[in-house]
Order: sequence, then C-alpha cells, then structure tokens
Amino acid sequence: MSIDDILATSLSLHSHKGGSGKTLVAMNLAAYLVQKGKRVALIDMDLTAPSLGTFVTDHEGKTLNDFLLKRATAEEVFFDATNLIGDDAPGKLFMGLADMAGEAIAEINQRDTDAMLEDLFTLMELVRVKLPGDPFNVDYILIDTSPGLTTNAINGVAITDQVIMILRLVNADVDGTYHFLNTLFKSVQPKTSIIVNQIADHIINDGGREKIENLVMSQIVNAIPDLDVTFAGILLTDKEVISNEFNYAMASLDKTIKIRRPIHIISKTSQTFAEKFKSVISGVIDA
Repeated sequence: MSIDDILATSLSLHSHKGGSGKTLVAMNLAAYLVQKGKRVALIDMDLTAPSLGTFVTDHEGKTLNDFLLKRATAEEVFFDATNLIGDDAPGKLFMGLADMAGEAIAEINQRDTDAMLEDLFTLMELVRVKLPGDPFNVDYILIDTSPGLTTNAINGVAITDQVIMILRLVNADVDGTYHFLNTLFKSVQPKTSIIVNQIADHIINDGGREKIENLVMSQIVNAIPDLDVTFAGILLTDKEVISNEFNYAMASLDKTIKIRRPIHIISKTSQTFAEKFKSVISGVIDA
C-alpha cells in the first residue's frame, strides 16, 4: 500500500490572537466528524498554552511533547477518547495532548531552530503516514495550533491540506489575520476558510451579517489575490454556550472533583449552537 492510498484529510485550526474560540471550535469539529462516523485524530499543537486537555479528566499518559522529544511513540501518545462524544458514537476519536505543566512548556519552547525544523518532518510523518495507517486508520486529522506567527503554528499549518482561520471582529484581529495569511502564502498555499466567531445576535439582527462578510472579503479575502481563501460564515455568541462555559469554570475551582469542559455540539443544553455550528462547518468540510 502506497502513502497515497492511506492519506487522511488534514486541517489546522488557527487564529491570529488567543481567545478567539479556536480550541472550542477544534473540539466541537472533532465531535461533529465522529458523529458522522469518521475516525478522527485531534492534536494539541498549542505547545505554549495547551488547553485541549480541559476536555479530558482521566488521562495521565505520554504527551505530544514526549513524541517531539523522541521519548514516546505515536501509539503511546494518542489515546482513544471516543467516550467523550458518547458510548454510541459511530466514529472514533483519538487525541494527542500537549503537556500543560510549566516545566514541560518551557522545555519544548526553549529549543533551537534546528530542533523546530526537525519537528516539521516528525509531524509530517505523523500526519501523512502514522495516523492514517494502523492502528489508527483515521479519516481526518485536526491540529489545534498556537495563535500568532510562531514556529509551532507555521509547522502545524504547513503539514495540513486545509486551514480554518478563526477570527474575532476587532481591528487588530482582522489586520493580523491578513498579515498572517499574506506571509504564510509566500511559502505554502493551503486551502483556507475564515470563520468569524463570537458575534452578538443583535449585530446580525440589525443587518450586520452582510457588513461582516463585506469586511472580511475586502480586508482579507480579496486583499490576497489568486489564492484559495474563502469566507465560511459566522458563529454567534450563544447564551447557552456562555452559561455552560461559566458553570464549568466555577466547578473547576473545586480541586477535589474532576470535571471536564463541555463539548457543546453534543450537549442537550446547547442545541442552538449545535445547529448553527453544523450549518457553518458543512460549508467547510464535506463529511
């Protein structure tokens, strides 16, 4: 069997600034694909401020840090997390988490340029050979990158087929997204979809949808000519999601209990979000 026979579809989720909701979108996208019967690998490449681990409460195994430092194999790092989606989920979810400990973050980010370049080839083999092959046999690989124009982020974007840019509607984020894509496309040219996140309902109700689309098209999409960049849609600020995230944050203050962050697309209390999320994502991924 050749490499071409086992290639999976790979996507990186990126943002210019932190706090855009990138990790939330990544986790919910993974759940969406698993619900569609797909085998999915979700990788935490935010090695500076990892947060995918907040969705998991009982994993104490090897991390992506160990894999990049040649201290663990892919089989030791990636674990079956399908139970997060539900016992009757038709697909499969494998997760590879970054180490959230301060000393581990310092160790992985204090390496020299040569080590970072070696990471690129290590990740390329992971995405193109290891995860699509046995024992994982994944259909989709999702990479949650670190925000900004960091080496880790560029590595994550460079090895994937498609980029989903998560954008908040503030000037610094709009300008930063343009400059990131303009810089990125000088070396690699992945298919890119832009999702505007955290937009209040009243803005849309006042005719803001067309204005937002025009802003993204004029300042980013049309400003980078002859490249495959599209505006995918808008995710609204959802009261149910905010309430669930707040309840999780408050409950997590009690260190005597284990609680995991909610996955809103499968939550019975976040149905409005789930419907809107699926509508936007269906235009990005044909699953």
